[in-house]
Amino acid sequence: MQYLCIIDIIDEKTDSGGWGTKSQHCMGLPDEIISWGGPIAVFRWDNAKDVDIKDFSVREIQDTN
Repeated sequence: MQYLCIIDIIDEKTDSGGWGTKSQHCMGLPDEIISWGGPIAVFRWDNAKDVDIKDFSVREIQDTN
């Protein structure tokens, strides 16, 4: 059996701080860099008139450096 793997990186964001100075909601330190994982991924498409998704998945890519 052969598999075709097509990966399109749609967006990428490296957390290098600078997000804010308040942390009352999540109990973290002010402007803390997120260095832990979790089972939830959130997607937004603000002001999109139509969004179609098929066979969608999320993968973590390990840095080789």
